[in-house]
Amino acid sequence: MPPKRKIEAEEQISESLEARPSRAAKAVRREKGPTSPKPKAKGVKGGTKSEKNKLPSQAEFKDAALPLHVNLTHTPPPIDQVAAASKDPGFMGHVVLAPSVFNTRSYGWKGSKKLLVELENSSGPEKTKVWVQLNINATVLGSKPTIEDDESAAKEAGHANEDDD
Repeated sequence: MPPKRKIEAEEQISESLEARPSRAAKAVRREKGPTSPKPKAKGVKGGTKSEKNKLPSQAEFKDAALPLHVNLTHTPPPIDQVAAASKDPGFMGHVVLAPSVFNTRSYGWKGSKKLLVELENSSGPEKTKVWVQLNINATVLGSKPTIEDDESAAKEAGHANEDDD
């Protein structure tokens, strides 16, 4: 005979399952649709065409973008944000992110660096050191060209080649 606690736990689980709506009930709700239409949130994945048109081309981005600099530290940032990296006791390194066009044809910044990170040992005062490879990609949202953009760029390139002949 199972223990009393186990029987009580099984009863609670079966009661909670009975209280949940079935998958069929959820499907009916989806078919009917929501009772009131929800407004689309701004800045959500996809965006509008007008927002995409505001982005620079790959060539314009590479000409205009400056490198980004990232400081790595063990210590959280101070509230006043005045402390410099040279004064930070937990400072580990600095990574420069260069403007780049990725293989996916989107663009942004990328950088990498190998760092020596010290781990605290609970067994003694010495610290264990490990090498870490840090890779950072910062992609401009919406920068990947659409199929229409690719087709228009190919047509322009075709016209440019015809002019050269």
